Amino acid sequence: MYPFIHIGHFSLPTFGLMLWLAAVAAALVVDRGFRRARIEADAVGIVAITVVAGIVGAKLWHVVDTPADFHEIGWRVLIDSAGFAWYGGLVFGISALVVQGWRAKIGALRTLDLTAPAAAIGYGVGRIGCFLSGDG
Repeated sequence: MYPFIHIGHFSLPTFGLMLWLAAVAAALVVDRGFRRARIEADAVGIVAITVVAGIVGAKLWHVVDTPADFHEIGWRVLIDSAGFAWYGGLVFGISALVVQGWRAKIGALRTLDLTAPAAAIGYGVGRIGCFLSGDG
C-alpha cells in the first residue's frame, strides 16, 4: 500500500496518478478505435468529458448514498479526496457517452461499442489506484 509517492517536499497521491493514467490509456484506446472505424470525432474530448462526468457522478452518488457524511462536513464532501461511489461514475459516465455519441452523429450504441475496451482498461488501471491507496 502506497497512498502517496514522496518526491522531496511534494507528495503525489497514487489514486490521482492512476486515475490520470486510466484517462490517458482510455483516450488512446478510443482514439485508435475511432481511427479504425474511420470516425472523425474527437476521441480525446469525448474521454475527457466522460471522465469529468464520471467523477462528478461518483461524488454525487456518494452524497446521496451516505447523507451522514454530508450532514457532518457539508458541501466539503464534494471536494474531499474520499467518497467515490462506483455506481455514480458508471451512470454519469455512460450518460455522458450516450449524449456525446448522439451529438457527434455516431449513435449511442455505436459509441458505447467503440468505447467499451477503453472502459475496461480504464477501470482496471483505476482499480490498481484503489489498491495502491489502501482502498479496496
